[in-house]
Amino acid sequence: MDSRINNNSDHTTQQQQQQPSPDQIIVYSSSSPETMKHQHQHQQPKQGHDKENEIVYPVTTSRWNTYEFYIYLAAAFFGYPAMIWYAMNKSEPYNLGSGEYSVFGIMNQGAWITGRKIDVSDHQWHQFREFLIPIVLVLAIFNIVSWLIKWQSSGNKKIQVIFYAFVGLIVVFVLHGPVGFSHLITIVSINYMIAKKMATSKYLTAVTWIYNIVILWISYVSSGFRTDIIFGPQISATYFWWDNHHRGLVAWDVYFKITLLRLISYNMDRHWATINRPVVSLAGRAPYFIAQEKHAQKQQYSYLHFLAYIFYAPLYIAGPIITFNAWVCQVYNGIHPDQGSISFRGLLKSTLSTILITLGLEVYLHYVYFYAFNENSTWKHFKSYEVAITGYLVLNFMYTKFLIIWRIFRLGAQYDGIDCPENMNRCVNNNYTFTGFWRSWHGSFNRWTIRYLYIPLGGKKTQKYSIWLVFLFIGLWHDLWINWVAWAMLNCVFFSLEILVLVYFHTKQKSLMMRPWFRFVVGVAGSLNIFLLMIANLAILHGFTDSFVFLRQAFWDGDGIRTFFFSWAWLFFGA
Repeated sequence: MDSRINNNSDHTTQQQQQQPSPDQIIVYSSSSPETMKHQHQHQQPKQGHDKENEIVYPVTTSRWNTYEFYIYLAAAFFGYPAMIWYAMNKSEPYNLGSGEYSVFGIMNQGAWITGRKIDVSDHQWHQFREFLIPIVLVLAIFNIVSWLIKWQSSGNKKIQVIFYAFVGLIVVFVLHGPVGFSHLITIVSINYMIAKKMATSKYLTAVTWIYNIVILWISYVSSGFRTDIIFGPQISATYFWWDNHHRGLVAWDVYFKITLLRLISYNMDRHWATINRPVVSLAGRAPYFIAQEKHAQKQQYSYLHFLAYIFYAPLYIAGPIITFNAWVCQVYNGIHPDQGSISFRGLLKSTLSTILITLGLEVYLHYVYFYAFNENSTWKHFKSYEVAITGYLVLNFMYTKFLIIWRIFRLGAQYDGIDCPENMNRCVNNNYTFTGFWRSWHGSFNRWTIRYLYIPLGGKKTQKYSIWLVFLFIGLWHDLWINWVAWAMLNCVFFSLEILVLVYFHTKQKSLMMRPWFRFVVGVAGSLNIFLLMIANLAILHGFTDSFVFLRQAFWDGDGIRTFFFSWAWLFFGA
């Protein structure tokens, strides 16, 4: 999967990734030494940049068109096609689907390539592809009406905000029905009152977090405040008969996780504006960062703006996540204060790439059924190298699926003039550090976590302690499920080890980093890190127990040792 697929849609979005906040987690660039040296010579340090912590890379000659380069090229050129060819051959008997080759999720229904079944074992992708055309049509109609309102309102932004709030409320009512609508309106209105009544209080942060986490937890255990779960079927049928009817297309608690992030963002941005918290230096910063950090005007924190932001239709279902400040700034000023628009050429380029990626994934799922093998535990009967390939292909499928879903909703907002961070700004196969990976996987959530959780907990000063709380929150935010707790704990352990190693070399062994051969050390460590990333993410799918079974079968039983070293060598070429 080419990392160039993830080029951002325009210059604005590219700038979003360039300059992290000084309080962000330390990230060591994988750029070439020549590039880094050139950047250090021509860029002045940003305010607050720690000159002592800057890495100076050794000057090395380019390896383009060398024997070493061709070894790496050959590994990629022959390795990837060989793996896909093997995966297609392994999947072929299941296309016939008889006897032992009949696996749940590999179906004729929904397939559009003649003579092929399709792997729709992933419930999320199965639902999304069924509603893809209606989703695109709704986003198109929303944008057309929005453009007409902007054209007719002659710059009256309040009319635009009313339109956003009105459409958002309609979407919520249609999706969740009267019961879900009433639950959500009550929850968000209480959150608004907390922000309004406690705007200057030092307890606002604690109350906001406690309130939203309690609501999230109750919604998890009661499946969206269902009275038949809370009080029992008999009492529910007698006294709360309306609760089991008119619940809409989707339960409101399904999307509340995203809504919760917006609620916290609004409360904290309003609180910081009210107490006039100093704004960090914005000189030379990306336009999105400036929009996020600058306080909005007092009247822009009204209940109308609050509803329009919380229920903004293009981003309501899946995000990406945008802060209140960044959203309201773009509604009134655009992402570029002097331009007020997003590059139309960039949007067309991003739209075309999204269409091609979607078609590519659809074709892939007609010929490769490894996600179904994972879901049905078919891999437990595979050979060691087949198990390893299963893990690799499953993670690549998850990356591509989320890339498409998030990109489509992001485009819906961008065509409306609202830019937000790209969630998948770097190919999953182009990461060899935990810090780099989590900056580029669900990137908007990472930025939200940094702004509203990581920095308030102390930033880099306390990161060896705070990351445990951060990852635990991220895990439980996804679901109250032991697999996510396993994922959070594994990420914390591996993340802590990475920090210790990086800090050690950066503070104690700087001279080694100047050696020409140090890049091979980085390659060996990077390939090991990729293994750890795969282990941590497979915990989501298998939990602790089956993750150990997976690893044992892939890298220990039978030819597992050989598979491990072969895989390490291949990942080394990439790292």
